[in-house]
Amino acid sequence: MSQSPRNAVRYLWAVAQGMVVTALGAVAVWGLQRAENQKLLEPDFRQGVRFHFVDAPSWLEPTLSLEVADLTRRAWIDEQLPSQVYDRLAPNAWIKNIRRIGKESPGIISIDCDYRSPVALVQNGPSFFLVDDEAVRLPGQDVYQRVLMLIQGVQSAPPEPGRKWVGEDLQAGIALAKRLSEQPFAEQVTTILVHNYAGRQDAYHPHLVLVTDREGSRILWGSAIGHELEENTSDQKIGILLANYKQSGRIDARQKQIDISVYPDRFIIPSDVTTVTEGAKTRWIPGH
Repeated sequence: MSQSPRNAVRYLWAVAQGMVVTALGAVAVWGLQRAENQKLLEPDFRQGVRFHFVDAPSWLEPTLSLEVADLTRRAWIDEQLPSQVYDRLAPNAWIKNIRRIGKESPGIISIDCDYRSPVALVQNGPSFFLVDDEAVRLPGQDVYQRVLMLIQGVQSAPPEPGRKWVGEDLQAGIALAKRLSEQPFAEQVTTILVHNYAGRQDAYHPHLVLVTDREGSRILWGSAIGHELEENTSDQKIGILLANYKQSGRIDARQKQIDISVYPDRFIIPSDVTTVTEGAKTRWIPGH
């Protein structure tokens, strides 16, 4: 039996609708399968993160990682995570300033900080403590080691880690340690004695004294940097030590004790014998 034109149109329209529905269904199934496959290839950012400390010293990074170890199980997409990381790290005495904590790449939290570095070791009784160039006490209680200059004679007790160690004598020792550490002869200076800082024990004796790595050797430095009155400046004192170092290989000129605070071009030996440096030559002047 033949169909009327109107019925034929209705039939074709129904077929077309069926084809569209089938096509849409196929597309939906394909999309779901593709999303599922893609999910298998990508990490699940709802759980687990790694922390990257930008330019952190290799010896310090493990210590910092312990501070946030339990946060590695948190979700990378958690918006509260950066602030929680900040709260954990901000009190750490090794961290001077936290610049930025951000999500630099999927699954990784990047932490950019300014770190404190030890500049000297300070003795207090039988104990030794690290300090940075701002006199902030760093964590831990160390044993004496020759890696850093030792400062002895500080009167005040050490504060808690992360707090500034108050004391002008310590400030003077740190300033001198920083200045000496920049010199090629730095390894010959083992200790800075500040017992007589500002002449508190004896106004007629040097305020600061250097101990060298040669047994019994002492260098009488004089007043603290910036507190010189009628004596050599720190530049002049460094100049004398450099001249000794170049000429004899020793900043103490291989003498048991020398004083570098009086004359800008020479040091004084306590036995009242001085030496004048003239270029590469050394001229001894008894009783000068």
